[in-house]
Amino acid sequence: SIATHPDYESKAREAGKPNPHLSVVPPPLYGQSLQAAGTANERIEIELSERLSDELRELTLRPGVGALTRDLGQFQLCATATFALLKRISGQETITISAPAHNRVNRQFASSAGLFIELFPIEVTVDGHETFASLHKRVQSAVIDYVRSARPGHANPDVNRRLNVVLNYLTAEFASFGGNPVTTRWLHPDSADSHHQLRIQVFDFDRTGRFTLAVDVATGVLGERQRAGVAAHFETMLNAMVEDWDKPIEEVDLLSDE
Repeated sequence: SIATHPDYESKAREAGKPNPHLSVVPPPLYGQSLQAAGTANERIEIELSERLSDELRELTLRPGVGALTRDLGQFQLCATATFALLKRISGQETITISAPAHNRVNRQFASSAGLFIELFPIEVTVDGHETFASLHKRVQSAVIDYVRSARPGHANPDVNRRLNVVLNYLTAEFASFGGNPVTTRWLHPDSADSHHQLRIQVFDFDRTGRFTLAVDVATGVLGERQRAGVAAHFETMLNAMVEDWDKPIEEVDLLSDE
């Protein structure tokens, strides 16, 4: 119930101190400044092909790739592609991003009304010879740390304000309304937190079998072509990952004919 939440928060004040093992190093996007550049934001939306969506799901069935749940396995694959992309466009080896957690950790919280979502850091070090397979193992370990730390009231605002990239894998579905099928459209307000330069959101709200990417980019940080480019580059990483799990991420060709 809501009444139990203060107990979590009081314990969080002691347990929620910054993880001393985290470096907290946000990646510069295409060499741009890490300074906040206003709240203006553009969303680039890409519907992944049925083939790519199916291959991402099939990839979680491989030995060593899956997780406790199907959705956690998909999240780890999206995180692997995210860290691979950020390594390529920033040149940075240790990278810290954030991801939201619903924080409904027991039955009492699951049945409570309210918004408990908080952002928690995920940090991975990517070396110069990393393959998708080897990077995924690093991501798995980092996600375990993330899941362990994701408790109500444990988020650290000072750490979150320093992080410029958010990965959000959404499991919500809106398959019907009164028995009637629906088409869901997520309206973007063209604005975001000033320190969030890049948000990568992956979802399939209407159970179409095809994932949608909603890539939200700060317009004060990246120009129009770069904003379109980062969305296309993430899709390229996903395609490269399912085509060759053992491919070195430095060998993925991010350049288009344009």
